[in-house]
Amino acid sequence: MEVTRGPGSGNMRERPTPSRRARLHRATESILPLGWGVIIGGLLACVGGTLLGWDELRLVFVGALVLTLLSIPWIIGRFPIEVTREVDPPRVTVGDTAIAMLTAHNPTSKPTSPKLAEDRLGDRVVPVPLPILAPGKSFQVPYALPTDARGAFDLGPVTLVRADPVGLFRREREHGSVDTFWVHPRTVALATMPTGLARDLEGPTSDKSPAGGIAFHTLREYEVGDDYRHIHWRSTAKTGSLMVRHYVDNRRPHLTVVLDDRRSSYTSNDEFDRAVETAASIALAGLRSGYPVSVHSNDHEYGLASGRANTDDLLDRFAEVTLSADESLTETMSMAARANVGTTIFALVTGSVSLDSLLELMVHTRTAQRVLVVRHHNDAPNEHDALPGATLVDARTVRDLEQVWSGIVRS
Repeated sequence: MEVTRGPGSGNMRERPTPSRRARLHRATESILPLGWGVIIGGLLACVGGTLLGWDELRLVFVGALVLTLLSIPWIIGRFPIEVTREVDPPRVTVGDTAIAMLTAHNPTSKPTSPKLAEDRLGDRVVPVPLPILAPGKSFQVPYALPTDARGAFDLGPVTLVRADPVGLFRREREHGSVDTFWVHPRTVALATMPTGLARDLEGPTSDKSPAGGIAFHTLREYEVGDDYRHIHWRSTAKTGSLMVRHYVDNRRPHLTVVLDDRRSSYTSNDEFDRAVETAASIALAGLRSGYPVSVHSNDHEYGLASGRANTDDLLDRFAEVTLSADESLTETMSMAARANVGTTIFALVTGSVSLDSLLELMVHTRTAQRVLVVRHHNDAPNEHDALPGATLVDARTVRDLEQVWSGIVRS
């Protein structure tokens, strides 16, 4: 703490200054492992040369000292540049092009020297060289972000770097915040699977249809517990009995997708990525058809309705899903079935799982109108495998599913 005397008074006031320990800590942070090796090696050579009288060790010490002194000026100085970054678009599909635009501005009255900026995408570092900037000038640098892997990645902050050419010292200054950059799984456009349900606004025509919806079905006699607001007074006057309007559930088709994310179900991360692509494609087909969609895995559970925002939300979820511990898929299937009783289509997407294991899971899909099981593995499809009460598809890639999907829809 630096102490100064205020003008015109005898009072002492304190001005905070960096402590010696803080300055020393910042200085040591700037030394890279190679720098520590040169410094420590030079000191040991100095001690050994002095004790043993070897001129060769003294020469090593002099070389290390000269190299250190020549490298220090590269990291001395301020970071006068202001940096901002924009990404267009913030969401892409695996393999698509994503361009980030880095804008560097020199707000000072002096030109800047060439600088190196680094942007971080997850564990990757994207170097962006910056040229000399005149006073008050700005410069924009476009650069591509890697999109070869699915995921929800932390993007940023942008780091300005001062470093020597040898790699002994390095100083950094961060700009901006950390944003999320989404790389969605690849998907294919699948036709809508028929549900077997009427799609008209009147809903079902059965008197056994569940009540409580908004679709008017018929008039019936009053029963204890009926809402008085549903009484139809004109019919009551004609029949002499209390009559009420009967509204029914319009029975919109519902799609339930279960993604098996157990590590033991897949022989490789590649195989799991293909399963994610398939599950996302099936869920998107439901959203495009206007179905409510529920997606379940060991680590996630969420429901979505149709709409562009929900499409992005759905793909965001599939982008961030990862392999989980080997928990019970039976519990996930049971939970999905309880949460979506009477679902129209129940789709299970899994990996290299045996037919016997799948047979044990089918007990949880008995209330569904239609059951689809897609099994992803690297082996050739076994055309003799069959699941009672379900359509079983063996596929290597999501393109294989696309080829057989039309046949499934027609069946």
